[in-house]
Amino acid sequence: MISGTENVYALYASLVMVVLLSIMTYFHRSNLLKYLYIADIFCLITYVITSLILDKQPVGVPASSSFMKALPIICVLSGFAGFFLFITAVPAFIKEMATHNLLGKVIMGIGIALYVLFDVYCFFYILTAVHSLKSG
Repeated sequence: MISGTENVYALYASLVMVVLLSIMTYFHRSNLLKYLYIADIFCLITYVITSLILDKQPVGVPASSSFMKALPIICVLSGFAGFFLFITAVPAFIKEMATHNLLGKVIMGIGIALYVLFDVYCFFYILTAVHSLKSG
């Protein structure tokens, strides 16, 4: 059975991302962005499979083959690649949809506003961190 926070992310969040990317691939089936979505789906599915294989391995037992030694590296790289490609794919999808309909423009405006608020929030924490270094 799946247990632990990292396994919940590995399975459920990645599968939700795969479903969203599949929907995005359907909408852009005649656009070049579909290759970005397909590459991201491949990375996320690889991440799910490798993390489940690593979850089933006994703790403390040395790896039996060279594939099992390389499996953690494959898992981490595919996880990072899938996550960052997803972060790249969603704004590209929204930008492409914004060129064709009003709902995409509204979503893009909300996304830009949230991004600006997030930047202000991060700037506040950076200033707070710098201030705490000077006071200590």
